[in-house]
Amino acid sequence: MSLCARITLALAMIGLLASAYSLFHHYALRFDPDFKSFCNLNESFNCDAVALHPASEVMGVPVAAYGMASYLALMALIANGRRKPDPDVLKYSAPLMVMMCLFSIYLAAVSAWIIGSFCIVCLSIYAVNFVLLLIQVVWHKSLKSFAHSLTGFLSELRVK
Repeated sequence: MSLCARITLALAMIGLLASAYSLFHHYALRFDPDFKSFCNLNESFNCDAVALHPASEVMGVPVAAYGMASYLALMALIANGRRKPDPDVLKYSAPLMVMMCLFSIYLAAVSAWIIGSFCIVCLSIYAVNFVLLLIQVVWHKSLKSFAHSLTGFLSELRVK
């Protein structure tokens, strides 16, 4: 397994654990009136405000659950890459990383301009996502190769 694959796997595990805590936090706030979050620092950094906002769910499912699914998918791709050549892994992990980063940007914008508060755990997840994207570019050895993987993936999605 390449160094980039190992680093990607480690970061995906960190993202999975942070997402799992975020999911726990989401439900603990709703079902345990005595729950006290460690990450409520002030009005600007208040995880409870973010977790209790309607934007913390998409179609009734906590955003953290989607994050966990994304990290698990990435880890499955990396594990599959041990059996197949790395280009197969890169072909599918690149679009996943782009989608995760775009969703991170969207969630950060919602936190900043709609909720008016940030979640420290969420910010760490966003950072993990952007580092993962950077590693994808390094793994591809160039931005051009990374873009080629994305366009190749998108062309496979076209209906013939």
